[in-house]
Amino acid sequence: MPQIHGESGQSADLPFLMAVKDVYTLSGRGTVVSGTVEQGTIRSLEAVEIVGLRDTMATTVTSSGAFSKGRDVCRAGDEAALLLRDIHEEEVGRGQVVAAPGSVRSHTGFEADIDFLTAEAGGRTTPVTEGYKPQIRVRTAEVPGGIELPEGTGTINPGDTVHTRVTLHKSVALSVGGSFEVTEPIGAGDATHTVGRGTITEIIE
Repeated sequence: MPQIHGESGQSADLPFLMAVKDVYTLSGRGTVVSGTVEQGTIRSLEAVEIVGLRDTMATTVTSSGAFSKGRDVCRAGDEAALLLRDIHEEEVGRGQVVAAPGSVRSHTGFEADIDFLTAEAGGRTTPVTEGYKPQIRVRTAEVPGGIELPEGTGTINPGDTVHTRVTLHKSVALSVGGSFEVTEPIGAGDATHTVGRGTITEIIE
């Protein structure tokens, strides 16, 4: 998952990015998105984009606040709430990111190094075979995907580390060096558990 460096760390100097965790409406004011600021800073009246899962939308942060901090400038590591101009609640959701304009794009394919957990660490008890289609969790987004077997490899065993290609069924905000998790369903509900962790090494599409 994203590394948070705090106000004085490296991430404070990068373009603003916050993964959307929750969305709600303030009566008479508009739509608010909340989450943890991953990098950069944001304050009221700054332009942003909503990226991932659907077409990118441009908007303005009309008001911003950091929970329990008593200030309106939100920095890396803050739990923040952003009031967005002319955005309806149904147009934004968990799994998208709010980011500085032009700083991040959404993609559906990438190459990555993936560490598959052993059964003892909570991973799979059986090998991954051709046609493997887990869920891929990137920040707050969790979407269906597919993982190719490395060339010349018939299976991926629990505990293996592989370099391979990942395809997403929905476009998600991605960047080289970003982390993600490979997850699988638990039972018949929506719950999932992590069976692998990876790092994006190249964006494909």
